[in-house]
Amino acid sequence: MKKILFIYDCIYPYQLGGVEKRIYSLSQYVKNDFETHIVGMKKNNTKEKIKDNGVKYHMLTSYTDLYTEDGKRKIGLSVKFAIDIYFFLRKNKFDIIDATANPFFHIFSIRLALLGNKNTTLFTTWHEYWDRDYWIKYSSYLTGSIGFIIQNLALKLSKNIISVSDFTKEKLSKVTRKEITVIPNGIDDIKVKNKRKIYDLAYTGRIINFKNIDKILDLLDINNNLKILITGEGPDLQYLKNRYKSKNIKFAGFIKDQSKLYKYLSSSKIYMMLSEREGFSISTLEAMYLGLPVICYNGNDNGAKDLIVNKKNGILVDLDLHQISKSIDEILKKYTFYSKNSQKLSEKYLNRNIIPIYLNLIKEKSTIE
Repeated sequence: MKKILFIYDCIYPYQLGGVEKRIYSLSQYVKNDFETHIVGMKKNNTKEKIKDNGVKYHMLTSYTDLYTEDGKRKIGLSVKFAIDIYFFLRKNKFDIIDATANPFFHIFSIRLALLGNKNTTLFTTWHEYWDRDYWIKYSSYLTGSIGFIIQNLALKLSKNIISVSDFTKEKLSKVTRKEITVIPNGIDDIKVKNKRKIYDLAYTGRIINFKNIDKILDLLDINNNLKILITGEGPDLQYLKNRYKSKNIKFAGFIKDQSKLYKYLSSSKIYMMLSEREGFSISTLEAMYLGLPVICYNGNDNGAKDLIVNKKNGILVDLDLHQISKSIDEILKKYTFYSKNSQKLSEKYLNRNIIPIYLNLIKEKSTIE
């Protein structure tokens, strides 16, 4: 049986994000066809080697916090992880490697470790691509420009490029002529019995500034009867708790149990995705499958908007509170229409429809190479 390795610095369920969920889902489906391994960083006191449900986990670089106080990834951790990946791959051989592109440093390590190795097929999965302006906005002129260069060099080193969305593929296609295959993130067939609607608006994910969670909470200034659910953790959580004291806001924190998270979501009416930057958004897709219409920011860097058919399963908006408030009213007036469309449009992203495409790709490419 051939061996496949998924590489990303964060591992589900120790970190809950779209990339982590994608890798976990893929690993659970391909383990019947491949000896399946996942390598990532080691959070706190996690064991270095774990075998869970037929998948082998390898924990390398130890960490406590991924982010600095201002919510940016710690560069030192990414560099250390890249070094550890190099030595790991020198000691362990795999037939197929699927490496998530960001945070980029490990792509250089992988290619270096695979020099002279003609038996390993490398896939590089891209969830996002930032232009130079966004890099500078995210960091500073100097470090942003360096980050942009490192990202583009990693793209040049990438083989068998996978994009998780047409949105990201379009950006990549502007800077490379390499073939790019789109394989979207998928979701499982979620079973939830809870149908009671307690909250009007819901958000789940990382609590960080570019997600614009404060815009959701500011809607209480227009309609103080709204009940809002916020789940997740991140550098801005305590700030938001201190700033917004309304009894109509529920900060549910980090919810490791996915079934509990889905119950929370299903008890809400509308999902809010006002993030400035998303390569995809599994959380939006999960909310849709639970029947939640979506109010989504129509920003240039928000790939989640590609999941929305405007005025059908949700509404695309600017970051204007009055426009958002009117959109909430419009959805609530035609809630059954929006809800049914939301659930229906999400079905094509079920893992049972996505995984066969992925399996066909890796089998075809690994046979060719």
